[in-house]
Amino acid sequence: MAIRIFWLFNTAIWNVVMVTRILMQTFTYDFVNIFFAILGPFALIYQIKVFYQKMKE
Repeated sequence: MAIRIFWLFNTAIWNVVMVTRILMQTFTYDFVNIFFAILGPFALIYQIKVFYQKMKE
């Protein structure tokens, strides 16, 4: 359970960093950063879904 909480917070922090970079216009527009910026919200939703499923068990 602790590893799920770790990845949930890690993913949430990564999304905040990406949004901050985009808003502050320090985001570099290369393939890797764009890929992670698009993937980030979906990964966060998945982590939240898995976390709540484990909480129900």
